[in-house]
Amino acid sequence: MKNVSELVDFCANVDNATLEKVVDQIYTHQPFVVSLFLGYKDDVDMFQLDELLRILIVIWLFFEDHPRVKQKRITQKMFEARQKKNVTFLDYMDGEPSQSAKNQLVAENLKALHSKELWTMVFYKFKEGAALKTLDPQLSGIILIGMKSLMECFEEVV
Repeated sequence: MKNVSELVDFCANVDNATLEKVVDQIYTHQPFVVSLFLGYKDDVDMFQLDELLRILIVIWLFFEDHPRVKQKRITQKMFEARQKKNVTFLDYMDGEPSQSAKNQLVAENLKALHSKELWTMVFYKFKEGAALKTLDPQLSGIILIGMKSLMECFEEVV
């Protein structure tokens, strides 16, 4: 696993031809990731779509060196199971009466995530990044759940 800030810098400064080669690698080894990306194309503008692609590339590059990532594919079924678990968690958390109880639940939930630095980068891009901070909050939440679910799938694979 690699340094997230270096991966972000790489994706921000690399030419489109190199990005296309990375997308081809992703498609070869983890085609579901490309399908997930394409699922967002009708909901966001081109500027936002480009940023989502770069985030997915960072996620891929973070995990790509692990041999199992190129052997075991993430499936839609695997992704949907993780996504359902995350949505169920949010529904449960929403029922908590106090903010401190919600904060405790979030802390417990994040303990299980091994790639916290990666999740922090994704969350930051949605909250502070020029492209994604203007997304509709509901759409932003849906995509964030998808990104977290994808990261959990990669963690499962490795």
